[in-house]
Amino acid sequence: MTNAYQRRRDHRASTRRAAYSEKQHDVLLDINAVQKRYEDAFQDLYGELPKITYCKGWYTTTRRYRRGDIESQTDIMLAKKHEQELNAPED
Repeated sequence: MTNAYQRRRDHRASTRRAAYSEKQHDVLLDINAVQKRYEDAFQDLYGELPKITYCKGWYTTTRRYRRGDIESQTDIMLAKKHEQELNAPED
């Protein structure tokens, strides 16, 4: 039999776990979005799918990058692809 203190403690713990789980889900969605954007830009530019992984704040392709670096590289690749499309001869 549990007393009132134990019930309150269990309720606080379950609330904390639910909030953490929801926050973790949002973080994973954000990480996957960054990875997908990089993969799409890389594949559009070079025609092959890169291997990109995430672990403890680092995105790894051929070397380790932080989020800002990987986003700037993605922007650069998208700009190169756009430049290629503009310079492509029209049929």
